[in-house]
Amino acid sequence: MNDWLPLIITGIFAAFGAAIWAFVSNMLKKFDQIISGNAKKVDLFTEKYMGDQASDDMWRQLRYIGESLVRVSNEMIALDSFRKNGDANTGEPDGVITDVSDQIGRSDK
Repeated sequence: MNDWLPLIITGIFAAFGAAIWAFVSNMLKKFDQIISGNAKKVDLFTEKYMGDQASDDMWRQLRYIGESLVRVSNEMIALDSFRKNGDANTGEPDGVITDVSDQIGRSDK
C-alpha cells in the first residue's frame, strides 16, 4: 500500500488541477467573449454614468491587467521546470532537487 500511496496522491492532485484549470479556462473565455462582444456598449454606459475620464481610467486598468497577464504568462512559458533538454550523460539533475524520500516512510508517533 505504501508503494501505491504516492501514485494515488499524484492522481488526485492531477484530477483537481485539471478540474480547476477547466473552470478557470472557461471563465477566461467567457470574460473575453463578453468584453469583445460588448466593449462598445460598456464604454458607452461607463462614459454616460462615470464620465469620460473615469471610463478611460477603467479601460487603462483593464489594459494593465492584460499586459501583466501576458508578461507573467511569457515568464511561465519560458520557465521549464522539468528541463527536457538537460545533459542526459551526467546522470545528475539540472538545478536543485529537494530529496524527501526518507520522510515518506516515517510516521508521527
